[in-house]
Amino acid sequence: MLAEFTSIAASTGDLMQSRELAALLYSKIKNSWHFKGFDSAMPEDWNCFGYAEINQMIRNIDPKNTGYVNWRTLISYMILLRSKVPSAKEISRIEKMLKESEVS
Repeated sequence: MLAEFTSIAASTGDLMQSRELAALLYSKIKNSWHFKGFDSAMPEDWNCFGYAEINQMIRNIDPKNTGYVNWRTLISYMILLRSKVPSAKEISRIEKMLKESEVS
């Protein structure tokens, strides 16, 4: 997911349209239904969510209702929601990747 978001951000910047982001995340969830047993990048609890629930979650990180959210904030929440807590090494790796993407 991080690679996808950094790729998208290369052309659009750190802010993404809430509606587009909800559609992207929902399609990821739908695809994971078809590939049971595949380790999804999505938090496991999200696998039962529909488009409306995904959209509401995204709206919750857009308190001013601008229609845009920072994808880095979303990724941070997704990491925290993963069922297994990332190790300090994994967190350092992710931080390094985020810093590298800022420089690019």
